[in-house]
Order: sequence, then C-alpha cells, then structure tokens
Amino acid sequence: MLTSALSQNTGIERLEWITQPRTERFEGFKVKVVDTVGSGDAFAAGFLHGYDLKWTTARTATLANALGALVASRAGATPAWISAQCWHLIAENPSMEAQPVADPGGPDSLS
Repeated sequence: MLTSALSQNTGIERLEWITQPRTERFEGFKVKVVDTVGSGDAFAAGFLHGYDLKWTTARTATLANALGALVASRAGATPAWISAQCWHLIAENPSMEAQPVADPGGPDSLS
C-alpha cells in the first residue's frame, strides 16, 4: 500500500519510487515514440489513479509507465485511447510488470 512517497519519472526509461528507507525502480515500456507531448500528463494520471485507489507501488508504477508509453506512441498531446489498450500493452510485456497486474473492472475500466 502507498503511504508517503516521491516518484521521479526519468522519461521513458524508468520510474524511481522513493520511500524511506528504500528506492524501487520500474523500467519503462519500450514503444515506438511518435510524440512525447502529453505522455508526462498521462503518466501522472496513471500514477495518481493508482495512488488514489491505494494500489501497491508496483501496480501503480506499471500503470503509470504503460499510460505514458501508450500516449507517447501516438501523435498529438491528447490522442484517443481506451483503457483496454493500456492493459493490452501491459499484458504484451509481462517482464515489465513488477508484479502481476490484472484489470479488475473489465476491458474498459481502470478501477
């Protein structure tokens, strides 16, 4: 469960999650980058979503990294996407998950 934490997004390479006394690193998803505008906002949205739902750090980091990568792989600051595409990206890259991440709300839910 998340308590107090500092996260540092180092671009598409990784997320560093810092809590006392440890730092966890979660690698980013490898995608063909088309446009990075908006990917940081998407990353932040995924991070805040998981934090609000009190997900584990690993699950939150996985979603944040996947959303940022998904948006970076498309043109424009606010490209069209649905959550099923994000879960698909996660499922296609199981080695990127710090722990299993399942979609508990159905194919188009991030809850």
